[in-house]
Amino acid sequence: GAEPESEDCRVSGDVRAGQRRVPACKDYLDLFRNLLSCDQMMDSLLADEAFLFVNSSLPSLNRLLYDEFVKSVLKIIEKLDLTLEKQSVGEREDESEAADVWVIPTSDPAANLHPAKPKDFSAFINLVGLCREILPEKHVEFFEPWVYSFAYELILQSTRLPFISGFYKLLSIAVRNAKKIKYFEGVGPKSQKQSPEDPEKSFCFALFAKFGKE
Repeated sequence: GAEPESEDCRVSGDVRAGQRRVPACKDYLDLFRNLLSCDQMMDSLLADEAFLFVNSSLPSLNRLLYDEFVKSVLKIIEKLDLTLEKQSVGEREDESEAADVWVIPTSDPAANLHPAKPKDFSAFINLVGLCREILPEKHVEFFEPWVYSFAYELILQSTRLPFISGFYKLLSIAVRNAKKIKYFEGVGPKSQKQSPEDPEKSFCFALFAKFGKE
């Protein structure tokens, strides 16, 4: 059966704009699950001659859709403005949004921070929720060529905006998927120095190691 919806999907699904419900990632889960399982769609059909060519093309289509999904996720993250602004003590927010938010004096650098672009932030929350539902369960083996670029982009973004928890949630997906497909098998500090058969995997290992220390 399908995995339970992530917290991101449940929370963002309650967001409303006036009387109109804002679309949330849970509204598109079935669509993306079916798209990324299109190689299985012929199982319920008769394998007659009319479907033979289409059926043989489905695995390639599935791989193409998966690659486009991951590529789109990275492009969207790059385009969103996820910067946070610090609200001063006593400052009121725009009355059309959340005028009753309390601003508490604190030394915590992450306290009293608010998205500069709330709509971008809402879109990002939905995107993270969608990825947490789709990427760990659909064709994890397809993630192999994306491990490095996916991790690199997210580490870059998290370094620039360290208080955005969604980056770390997405990074954890990359780490878990890499573990499932044994991406780093045979890769480590020693093998990296001796015989780097796959430079990208070695670079990726070094990237995670450096990020973990920081």
